[in-house]
Amino acid sequence: MIESEVDVSPERFAEIYDELSEIEVSLDPDPLEFGPDRIGFKFHVLDKHLNRINQMELQLSSDSHKVWKAMTLEKLVVSAKRNELMISDAQVRKEKTKGEREARADMLLSDEIAKLGELETQVNDLERVLLVVKTKKRDLKDTEKRLRDQMKMVSESIRMGMNWGRPSFLGTTNHSTEEKTLDQELDEIMREGQ
Repeated sequence: MIESEVDVSPERFAEIYDELSEIEVSLDPDPLEFGPDRIGFKFHVLDKHLNRINQMELQLSSDSHKVWKAMTLEKLVVSAKRNELMISDAQVRKEKTKGEREARADMLLSDEIAKLGELETQVNDLERVLLVVKTKKRDLKDTEKRLRDQMKMVSESIRMGMNWGRPSFLGTTNHSTEEKTLDQELDEIMREGQ
């Protein structure tokens, strides 16, 4: 039997999911309130998260390749052993039909077939976790794009003479815990503008 020497334990996958659930960079509703320094810090944090995601992706890809290679080799071994049994084993040859001979050979190779099934499951597990990591990477790349948009907006607002570091005029402030509807926010902005 061929071993893949890769940790495919549920505990490892649980650790990866836990780490991914903690990786997040949130956007401020009014980035002008804190200015470009805060956005710059968020870029720094985002870069660290993306580096970690890239490390995970590379390791999982490498692990997936190793297990896939072991699975492919195990398939070849099982196939060769099955063919050998079909040709040379007296118990297998005495079966009447080809299907019966294959079934008898598979019974004799049950350990190897079980190992092959285990390797196939490991490949599937690694591919699923890798898919989740790639999805998280796409989410972070989207956040990076939106942070760039916020940075442009803040820079443009400062260039036009607005002060940063001022209390937010928006109904949904960065410190607000209550959710407001769009109508409530627009009413508040209109009242402040009068």
